[in-house]
Amino acid sequence: MKQACCGSAGTLDHVALRQQGEQRGHQDAVMGCGPDVMRIFVCAALLCAGIASAETWRGLTVASEHRCSPYRAADYSYPQSVEPMIVARIGKVYGPYTGRCFASPSETDIEHLVARSEAHDSGLCAVDGETRRRFARDLLNLTLAGPRVNRYQKRAHDAAEWLPPQNKCWFAARVVAVRRKYGLTVDRREADALERVLSACTSTEMVVGECAPAAEPPARRLSESEGDPLEIYDDNGNGRITCAEARRHGIAPVPRSHPAYRYMRDGDGDGVVCERSPGLLPCAASARRGKVPTYETDRTVPQIQIHTHGLNRCDCDGQFHCHNPSRTGQSRQAASSR
Repeated sequence: MKQACCGSAGTLDHVALRQQGEQRGHQDAVMGCGPDVMRIFVCAALLCAGIASAETWRGLTVASEHRCSPYRAADYSYPQSVEPMIVARIGKVYGPYTGRCFASPSETDIEHLVARSEAHDSGLCAVDGETRRRFARDLLNLTLAGPRVNRYQKRAHDAAEWLPPQNKCWFAARVVAVRRKYGLTVDRREADALERVLSACTSTEMVVGECAPAAEPPARRLSESEGDPLEIYDDNGNGRITCAEARRHGIAPVPRSHPAYRYMRDGDGDGVVCERSPGLLPCAASARRGKVPTYETDRTVPQIQIHTHGLNRCDCDGQFHCHNPSRTGQSRQAASSR
């Protein structure tokens, strides 16, 4: 019926109506007097009115956000390997939102210009898993940002709620390009905010300034009211938070009261996760708390490389070294790759 209802200009196609009327033997089909043709007329009018009333802005459909299916960060996973590609595109380890240079990518977060949850509520809630993963890894939508900016300022906000202090024109143009590429809608408030920026732009290229490396202020801990821990700390999007991720985000050790704790494994059940410092055996971590236990070396210690050579235990001293009781003066410090 859609082809017979509207022409290319959104008007009624009277030829189609006439043909349908003739097939039914209605002599007055052109005038729209027959009951069947009248139903067709009403259908066409309603359909065309809907098309005409759909609001667009810069090629995007303007519509309110709608979560048509549950949002899960794991559906939008991305590998850490995208980070060097982001650095290569920018030319250095640089945060375009603030114009800051960083000494190393380890000081930055991978940042989605259009947040994953925002994209989900703007149309990706209705697409397949492969499209969601492709969106999460698309370099068009990725940049670098300091942890404080990424986790506590921008977070999952859209342009109506947050704009970067620098590179506003680049940011606004890139948001529009990403939304067009994935057929995402934009709500009226964000469209207005982006228009205010873009209407004043003479260029939408990223401005990469010259700056000396500066340390990012340490990230504070997340409170219960400050967002989804998986959205902030689950870097690989697998639905769990590892000690490596916790340390990278500066929240280790993680107590039971921290929002991230519920997504972590507390192997010893003491209410604190990741209390062991990288590079130390579990007995060394206990020694820090004033205890000097023995540790059975035939148990598996993930990612720790230590050769026991037939020993059945290692004792910890105040230096946090693992000693061979049978060979005085020889010690080997555990090495961790976390």
